[in-house]
Amino acid sequence: MKNNILKSVKYLGVIFTMITISSCSKGELFTGSPVDSNVEFVTLQGTITTPDSEVVANQSFPVTISLGTVTFPMDVSVEAIAFLPNSNKRSRKAFIIPAGESSLTSTMVAPSGDATSTLPFNLDLKLYLSAITTAPDVIPKGFVGKQYSIVSDTIYLGYGDTSTPGANSKRLGIRFDFQGPYSGAGTNFNNLNMVLKKNGVATTSQSSMQGVSPLASSTRPLFGTLTNAGRYESLFFLDDAEQDLKLTFLNTVDKLANVFAYNAPNSNTQSSDKPHGFKAGDKITSTLNGSTLIDIVSVVDDYNFRFNYSGASSYPVTFTQPTTVEKNEWLNTSAYFGNETVLYNGIRYYCVRDIAANQAGNTTPNNSSLWTTVEPTINWSSYTEYSQLSDWTSGTNYYVNDLVKVAVNGNVANTVFYICKKQHLSTSSAQNNPIANTTNWTKVIYTTSISVDKIKNHTSTDTYVIEVFAKTLGGNSTSAPAVDLPYKFSIRNPDETSKVYSGVIPGLTIGTAANAIPKLQIVKTTVAGVSSYVITHFE
Repeated sequence: MKNNILKSVKYLGVIFTMITISSCSKGELFTGSPVDSNVEFVTLQGTITTPDSEVVANQSFPVTISLGTVTFPMDVSVEAIAFLPNSNKRSRKAFIIPAGESSLTSTMVAPSGDATSTLPFNLDLKLYLSAITTAPDVIPKGFVGKQYSIVSDTIYLGYGDTSTPGANSKRLGIRFDFQGPYSGAGTNFNNLNMVLKKNGVATTSQSSMQGVSPLASSTRPLFGTLTNAGRYESLFFLDDAEQDLKLTFLNTVDKLANVFAYNAPNSNTQSSDKPHGFKAGDKITSTLNGSTLIDIVSVVDDYNFRFNYSGASSYPVTFTQPTTVEKNEWLNTSAYFGNETVLYNGIRYYCVRDIAANQAGNTTPNNSSLWTTVEPTINWSSYTEYSQLSDWTSGTNYYVNDLVKVAVNGNVANTVFYICKKQHLSTSSAQNNPIANTTNWTKVIYTTSISVDKIKNHTSTDTYVIEVFAKTLGGNSTSAPAVDLPYKFSIRNPDETSKVYSGVIPGLTIGTAANAIPKLQIVKTTVAGVSSYVITHFE
């Protein structure tokens, strides 16, 4: 009996099987070779293109697959390979071109990167078509009477490494890479550092309380390795999550002007490194009184910001007023103290200065320097500026109802008003400072804590600039000859697109953060808690 022919052919990594049967009986099994078979072998010339010139590890990039003018009556599967020759890493993807069509536009994912300095700095990615067959759901399998293979031109793309695999819809990721060698064990190694400036102010790196947090804190708004001593520096932006904040008045001036402040409700929140990250002009959505949009007036620090909130007028506003003590009929032989009251000829008089018994000039309460018929009150609405009150000073005579201001710990932004309730000579800073002396002074506001609120989202636009400076060049950390140093920024956007910015820093020398060179500008616009980014690369 004539041998039946079984042919298994491998085309660039994919196995296609073609079985041709002749002169056989039902149920028989056959093996052999394609010799003398009538199968036609056809090589197609395909193309694969992409608008990108560089890709990022583990990130998708657009591709278009084309078979030229060739079409098939069934769906066909075309395989593409992205290959890193330097590391023998590759990614594959099968693209289904529908019946009757000759091209398809889609995406594929670049091969995984490397978290160490073992990969070469400059990597070229080879992209090409490798095989063709019928789509998986096509029956019968294969092409009747023909066996197809496919070839294409090879495209070379630049390749940027990234430390975080996979896309994250809430995260902008930036990884900075530069030319080595990177090891500090020898005499010839390089290290660069990044400086991140937000709205023109440098952001602290690796801080446990604010700024850019270590990579372990991947849920925090900004985290990364700006001062990493290795090859890579990384930075990640996250959208701000809902957080609890305490509604307070920072000082009397704010209370009088109905300017409220938010700060972290407890020390644990701050130790968890969740600064608000806002600036004056941003808008937040508060749940304290419905969903009220609030304008931020100013930012005190990373955990406190101030805002005008007209809806807060429903909350109690308690200001200290003078407290009077009623006495009997006025007697010249009695001693009186500030805010004590007496009756004289049926009229109530209020003491405004301490009076000793039988004091000269105390013949009647008609002495206006010692008594008044007007009940002492303070119009707090007239004190809306710091400058309208004097600072408390040592060595000063203070009388009942005198008003002073004290900057707590020297911080003017935390100025508090006090009212004198006992006449005294201020002889010692330690003994008579209103903050510590509750006998002579009363704080104008009894309590500052009002409520706890949730900030669900906010609207803002922030500008960040990444600058680069050399910490070490050629193994020298103090001085080194100027060198041209190639670098790359790999960008992963929240919408799962990615990009690589490449360049050369010409004539780079050992430097500091003060003379760092701007390389990237990131404009972050957040609307209702969802952020978008516009990135500009400085050549």
